[in-house]
Amino acid sequence: MMGPRAGRTAPLAVWLSLALIGCGGTIQAEDAQTLALVTRARELYDAGKSGEARAKAELALKRSPQNPQALYLRGLAELKAKDYAAAREDLEKAKGIDPLLVFAKSRDEFQRAWKEARDNTMEALGEGAVETPALPAADQAAAKPAEPTKPDPKQSSDPVVRALAADGAVVVDLSGAGLLAEPEIKAMKRAAEGLAAKRIVLKMATVKLAGDLEPEARRLVESAQLGDDALLVLGGPGGKVAAYTATVEPDVLRADVAEALATHAKASLARRMIEAAKGIARHLEVPPEAPTAPEAAPAAPARCRYSIAFTMSSTTFFASPNTIMVRSM
Repeated sequence: MMGPRAGRTAPLAVWLSLALIGCGGTIQAEDAQTLALVTRARELYDAGKSGEARAKAELALKRSPQNPQALYLRGLAELKAKDYAAAREDLEKAKGIDPLLVFAKSRDEFQRAWKEARDNTMEALGEGAVETPALPAADQAAAKPAEPTKPDPKQSSDPVVRALAADGAVVVDLSGAGLLAEPEIKAMKRAAEGLAAKRIVLKMATVKLAGDLEPEARRLVESAQLGDDALLVLGGPGGKVAAYTATVEPDVLRADVAEALATHAKASLARRMIEAAKGIARHLEVPPEAPTAPEAAPAAPARCRYSIAFTMSSTTFFASPNTIMVRSM
């Protein structure tokens, strides 16, 4: 009779290889700001603020157009707005990039959203609807109406918009009351140069407006078509300061400005504006880009998030980034 040890003198190796379909290309290294935007979009959506969630998801997609979680969250927000066609398109794109649905909170959440978008887009066609044949690509391009061109902010009739639209950092006194002295303007320009090293484009201006500067700051950023890396700090009569950037929540901006004003209550308007900019810049700093791997030794593609090896009885299991193998001895 052959004992347990004797049985191992004639090992039988059985290998099972299972390709992990769906991991390829879906797990991408994202920069810290993109991840922060996606995380915030999820938080806003879960809090019932689907409109704000959609805005954050769109900012993330500007930085990373193939981010499946950003596409998914924008699709969920579009669903809440009953924009079913757009929601279905984003959900399909997200699933196409990551068939394993890693981006979703749960598979059930995705399935419910997908069913609602699909059912409502099918209803829009109506029963027995005849599908119109698609036009050739060349005809589609010819038939598509041209998108209206945005006015060039550098040619704006608004002098503040025109000044802020200039390339790079801007420091300007447009109050008409000489709120900034020449040495103060130089100090503000030095602060702007310091933030430029962190890839933040600082725009600082004083204006005549004596009322609430906060909505004016947002209007000017949008009218001047400033990018996501731009930060506008406005100053006005009475030492008022407000700021706006598209990538920081208004409540956070308001708190940072209030802190700067309280800490430097007796300082000049220029110093208050500089300190407000420094406080807000903490939320805008972009991490340095990772060095590119030498072409001679490219890094192995990291497609999945785990690597596992364990032994149970006489069977060894091993999971590599692309393969799961089972060996029985």
